[in-house]
Amino acid sequence: SAASDICVSFAGCAGQRCMAASVLLLTPGAHQDELMDALLTKTAAIQPGTGPGQMGPVIDEMSYNKIIKYIELAEKEDGAKLLLD
Repeated sequence: SAASDICVSFAGCAGQRCMAASVLLLTPGAHQDELMDALLTKTAAIQPGTGPGQMGPVIDEMSYNKIIKYIELAEKEDGAKLLLD
């Protein structure tokens, strides 16, 4: 499904590979809410670990801090809302 493919692109290798998706733009349409609901369900089911369907750790503390900084910046400056943590 589209939601599964999107999750794999974002979450594979903890999102740290060069081909990982970094932005998802949804255009207004009949399936926008359905896709977001499916994405949230799929991503909520991802468990930490190194096996199939799991998400491994961020490579190091510097990368972790960079990710947190970008999340906080998006919330503060752009009004972004974290839907899942």
